[in-house]
Amino acid sequence: MVALLSTEIYILCIVVLLTLFFSIDRITAGKADVALLIRLVNVVVLVLLEHLIWMFLLEGHSSTAAVASNYLLNISIFCLSLYASFLWLRYVNIIVSNKEISKAVRIAELVPVALALLLVCLTPWTHWIFYIDGAGCYVRGCFFTLYYALCLLYVVYACSKFLLVFASAKISKSQKKKTFHRFLYCAFPLLGALITFFNQDCPAYWSSFTIALTLIYIDMKYAQIFSDPLTGMNNRQSYNEFLENFTDDDKEKSGIIFVDLNRFKQINDEFGHQEGDCALKVAAGLLKNVAGAQGVFAARIGGDEFVLVARQKGEEKIQEIIQFTYKIFEDNSVQNPLPYLISVSLGYGMYRGSIEAMLEEADQSMYREKERAHKKIPARKKQLKDWVKV
Repeated sequence: MVALLSTEIYILCIVVLLTLFFSIDRITAGKADVALLIRLVNVVVLVLLEHLIWMFLLEGHSSTAAVASNYLLNISIFCLSLYASFLWLRYVNIIVSNKEISKAVRIAELVPVALALLLVCLTPWTHWIFYIDGAGCYVRGCFFTLYYALCLLYVVYACSKFLLVFASAKISKSQKKKTFHRFLYCAFPLLGALITFFNQDCPAYWSSFTIALTLIYIDMKYAQIFSDPLTGMNNRQSYNEFLENFTDDDKEKSGIIFVDLNRFKQINDEFGHQEGDCALKVAAGLLKNVAGAQGVFAARIGGDEFVLVARQKGEEKIQEIIQFTYKIFEDNSVQNPLPYLISVSLGYGMYRGSIEAMLEEADQSMYREKERAHKKIPARKKQLKDWVKV
C-alpha cells in the first residue's frame, strides 16, 4: 500500500516537473537563476525516475546482479540528492544577491559535498550510508544520519539567507514580503526532509521539493507580468500598482523623479536598434544601482522613460538623489565609454495633496531639464571629455 502510494506521488511529481520544464521560457533560459532552476528540475526528475526503477525492479531481489545494480542505483540516488541540495543553495545565492560570492565561500560550501561523496562512494565496502541485506532490501547504514545532516545543511543554510535578508532594515516592506514568500518556498524541502528522515517510507522530501519548484515557477511567471522583459526592471503595470498602494502616510514628504534618456532617437538612428537596446539596458542597470543605494522604487514606464519613486524622503533628499543619479551616469560614461553618450534628464515633483499634480509637476520639470540638456550635451563620444568638464 505504501509502495503504491509512493509510486503515485512520484509519477505525479514527474508529470508536474516535466510540465514546468517544457513551460519555462527558453528566451530567459540564459539567465543564471532560470538555468539553475532548469537544472534542478532535471536532477529531481532523474532522482524520481531512479526511485521508481529501484522500487519496482531491484528492491527485494537477492541475485548477484540485482544486488550490484541496487548498490549502483542507490549510490546514484544519494549523489544526485546531494547535488540537488547544493544546487538549491546556489539558486538561493543568486536570487538573494546577484553579487559573485568569494572564492573562500565557494570552497567552504563544497566541503560538505566532498565529505558526503566520500562516504557514499565507500559505502559498497564500508556500509556506512546503506547496505543491501541478504533479502536484497535496502537498509540504512551507521553514518546515514551524518550524510542526511550534510544534505540538510545546505537547505538550512539556504533558509537562513532569506531570514537574514528579511531581518535587514535596509529593504522595503514590499521586498520583505517578497523575501518572506521565498523563505516559505525554501522551507518546503526542509520540512519534507525532516518528515522523510523520521519515516523513510514517506515520500515527503521529493514531493515537497516539487512543490517548492512549482511555487518558484509560479512566482517567476507572476514576476514577469510586472517586469520589463528588456531591462528586468519594474514595468508600467508594476509602477501603477505601486502608486495605487500609496497610503496617506506614504504620500507625506513623498516625491517622484521622471528620468528620460537624452538623444535616444539619435542613438537608434545612427547606431541601430540593437545599440539602442544596449543603451536602455545600461541606463536601467545604473538606475537599479540608484534604487538600491537610495532606497527608492525604480521602473521603466515606456521607451526611454524611467521613473524613481521616493516615499517619505522629503524634497531635500530627493534633490540629493537627483544629483547622485547624474553623477552615476557621468562616472559610467567615463569609466565604460561607448560610441555614444548615455546621459539623462531628470525632473521631480512632490506630493502636495494630489498624485496627479505630483506627476504633472515632475513631467514639466523633466522637460525643462531635457531642453536644457539638448543645448548642453553633445551626441558624439569624442566630445565627452569636454562635456564632463562643463
